Amino acid sequence: TPTPISTPDGRIFVVLVGRPRGSEWGQVADAAAQKLEETRSRCSWAAKQLSHRRGNFLALTTGISYGGGQIRPGNLVHNRNNAARLAELVAYKSFQRMSGFANG
Repeated sequence: TPTPISTPDGRIFVVLVGRPRGSEWGQVADAAAQKLEETRSRCSWAAKQLSHRRGNFLALTTGISYGGGQIRPGNLVHNRNNAARLAELVAYKSFQRMSGFANG
């Protein structure tokens, strides 16, 4: 059951959507977590990817970016190794399922 979380004045800032029906969802999440752990050790990390404006944790971004002074949208760029690792994650079945659920 979707559950909204709101500020004291009633402004909703997040909705907890739960998880899909079915007993296999835990296995999907576990497989995704394991794939992240395996992939993390195969990436190269710059200091700015270890500590950044979102916190002190490893992060690589992928996809299309627009903003921060850019005059047109563009694909985020990585070194050859990290780009290959990100492509593996995007193509991984567990992440495909999670993305499909999140996008409705």
